[in-house]
Amino acid sequence: MTKPLFHTRTESALNNYLKRPTHGLILSGPEGTGKYFTALWLAQQLKASSHTIEALDDKNTITIEQIRELYNLTRTGIKMVVIIKEANTMGVEAQNAFLKLLEEPPQNTYFILTAPSAENLLATIKSRTHNITLHNPPKGLLSEHINQVHPNLDQKEVDSLIQTTQGKVGALNTLLESPEALEAHHENVAEAKKFYSGDKYSRHKICIEHNFEKEWLHKLLELLSIIIQALLKNSTENPTALKRLNKQADFIEQTITNITKVPGNPKIHLARLIEVL
Repeated sequence: MTKPLFHTRTESALNNYLKRPTHGLILSGPEGTGKYFTALWLAQQLKASSHTIEALDDKNTITIEQIRELYNLTRTGIKMVVIIKEANTMGVEAQNAFLKLLEEPPQNTYFILTAPSAENLLATIKSRTHNITLHNPPKGLLSEHINQVHPNLDQKEVDSLIQTTQGKVGALNTLLESPEALEAHHENVAEAKKFYSGDKYSRHKICIEHNFEKEWLHKLLELLSIIIQALLKNSTENPTALKRLNKQADFIEQTITNITKVPGNPKIHLARLIEVL
């Protein structure tokens, strides 16, 4: 297994963990930072087998039954790393059930939880685990990595990939490892730019072509936010443009919040975006 690409602070923290591994570790960071891949790599460094727990396809949460299954699995004495993927999807009951495992950790068992933030978990779990945040590697290191994998890309394409993945190494590697995913990403970026610069009719047409599909909509909003942030960096000397871009950035952020947290038809919020943007 190839060693993941780490920020120096992250790598130092992981090396310290491997010198004295604890029974409980939380790997935290936004989606796309490579938390799960890092957990698998740590299992390899510990020379242990790995077992992953994650939300079932037909559910949005990790159930208490899934956690209880670990009671027998971890009593074999075999050296094992149990990875609880997106541990923030555990309900309170499941977290309390898991807490019992942490309070009396089985021999030769290491628990690695991934989550956007340690704050997403019960305080009693946080107090019994070590937390390592995965920081994005610096742009220079990412650029070098991309050039090694895809030496035919020019610097403009490399910079665009880093910018549109927000420097998240997990998201970046997903694209670099799949020509189809990389091509789809390029198409998504081009479409987001077209949406941003287009008129109301062309924006509405794009939405209809995708049938207002929710996953596509989230990707569109994420890319629009990245495009505007990039424009903000180049508009510091133009107060009028700066004010307009800040207003657009705030509106997109509010649209993301509305679509993800407010019940109702997302088409309503998108229709406002088509009009206001």
